Amino acid sequence: MNEITFEKAKEIADNCAKEHGKIVAKIEENDEYWKFKAEFEDGHRDFDNGIGSVYISKKDGSIRGLQPWDMEFTRKFDESSKEIYNYFDK
Repeated sequence: MNEITFEKAKEIADNCAKEHGKIVAKIEENDEYWKFKAEFEDGHRDFDNGIGSVYISKKDGSIRGLQPWDMEFTRKFDESSKEIYNYFDK
């Protein structure tokens, strides 16, 4: 098992977001995953299905893209998660 630190997970998520010209704007977590939501720094929105956003497993560091059609996983995460960072709240 390769547990991952929050700092390493954030570094990975930052790189994923930058690949698409975005920043990590929001971070949520539950017991199993961190969700790093990528958005444009100026706050504008595109219809891109969350490209650049990722879920990272706390258990093994595996990465899942944000997949709106994976409704069961998304619902379970949303029901048990809390926001721990919001770039636009500063």
